[in-house]
Amino acid sequence: MSEQDYRPIVFTDIDDTICQNERLVAASAREGLVSISRTMLHATCMTVKQQNLLRWLVQTTELIPVTARSIVDFSDIDIDFGGSRRIVANGAVILGPDGRHDEEWAALMAAEMAAYQDRFEAVLAATSSIGRERGHVLKAYVTSEFGMSISALFRTEDGSTDVLVDLRSGLCDLLPGWHVHLNGNTLAFTPPPVSKRRAVEHLLTKTDGAHMRPVIGMGDSLSDLPFMSGCDFISIPRGSQISSAFAN
Repeated sequence: MSEQDYRPIVFTDIDDTICQNERLVAASAREGLVSISRTMLHATCMTVKQQNLLRWLVQTTELIPVTARSIVDFSDIDIDFGGSRRIVANGAVILGPDGRHDEEWAALMAAEMAAYQDRFEAVLAATSSIGRERGHVLKAYVTSEFGMSISALFRTEDGSTDVLVDLRSGLCDLLPGWHVHLNGNTLAFTPPPVSKRRAVEHLLTKTDGAHMRPVIGMGDSLSDLPFMSGCDFISIPRGSQISSAFAN
């Protein structure tokens, strides 16, 4: 085994971990702020500390991003991860350093997700009904990659989260076993086969010497905890959803 193969393997969430929306950056951290959005669609930026963290990780580890972002949204951020593999779309898609899809993972996802494709229409219909009953206008859409529906996402136009809590309760019975995540003004429902943790485990089986290398998971959201808990060590940003939950 070469010396390089002993580098730690770091699986990291992206948004609110190594970058964030510019409007959420505190005044005390705005000096040296750098925009990393190629289209400015998401106004994503990095603080000086985040820039230095990324530089250190790229130089000393095998750094693999793990994100809910779609392929398109991932390509919008100008971050050099050191030519690593990438886990996107909540784990539904794994991309190689050359940007090509992991064919083995793609075949597995296509086979396992086939049974859930028709459920998304029922989810959107139920959502519209629940929203009308509570007098809210909900923004609902389904994310997809390569023609495969992956997640149903919901937001309220007025930023109210109460209706999302009701929606979460109302849809849980309709979608047994689905992953449910509510963070701020976004509620997501994802079928069981799609999992960041499963994607991480898949990559580890294909990584030389992984059983001898420290594996670190970084993330801010409660939805990141499953893949982080499968790592040897975890790293959590201060003020994140996870750290707030632990503090309480």
